[in-house]
Amino acid sequence: MVIWVAKINEWLEKDNLILLEGWARDGLTFEQIAHNIGINVTTLRDWRKKEPTISAILKKGREVVDYEVEN
Repeated sequence: MVIWVAKINEWLEKDNLILLEGWARDGLTFEQIAHNIGINVTTLRDWRKKEPTISAILKKGREVVDYEVEN
């Protein structure tokens, strides 16, 4: 559990949030993003549920892709 908390805290840093948003904006799937982070996709889903910042940044990045697809 301590490792999980340390890892999520690392990804809450500004530079890493920008990286997460960029991956989402580039159209990477959650599986691909989890792989890039070095975690299981289930862990990423848990992070999204428990940490609003990560959820919001991934959503923000995906909105750009969704908008482009709609157009």
